[in-house]
Amino acid sequence: MIVAVEGSSAAGKTTWCARQGRPVVAEYARRGLEPDGSDEDRQAAYWAGVNSARWQEAVTLERTSPVVLCDSDPLKLHYSWCLARVGATPWSRFEHELHHARAGLEAGRLGLADLVVVSIPSVEVLERRKAGDHSRRRRAFALHATLGDPLREW
Repeated sequence: MIVAVEGSSAAGKTTWCARQGRPVVAEYARRGLEPDGSDEDRQAAYWAGVNSARWQEAVTLERTSPVVLCDSDPLKLHYSWCLARVGATPWSRFEHELHHARAGLEAGRLGLADLVVVSIPSVEVLERRKAGDHSRRRRAFALHATLGDPLREW
């Protein structure tokens, strides 16, 4: 079983995953190679590749473990949808990512988690957790804190 653990920045995804005693596919760590968004198709292809690698890691781990946790959904389509929903990015970004995700699903490079666990704490709770966590910068925290309602809608 592949379980995607999803929620806003500082929702507690990483902490919860670490406490379960199961194999975890870590969330994506920025490498400085990410496209700047000026070419939406290139950006979508990049993220589809990242997401496919995370999915393949989950599938590999699932061969030796009955439950694998993914610290954020490897499919990750909800993210561009939520960003567009709050007006932070154009809908065309989601449409490009949807196109690449669909191609990945059809080719077997991506898949759907068996279960998605979602935590959407209040903005006040998120801010308190962010203030107490000195291990991360959370550069886009203010934007990510606005994505709770769209994530719930998704």
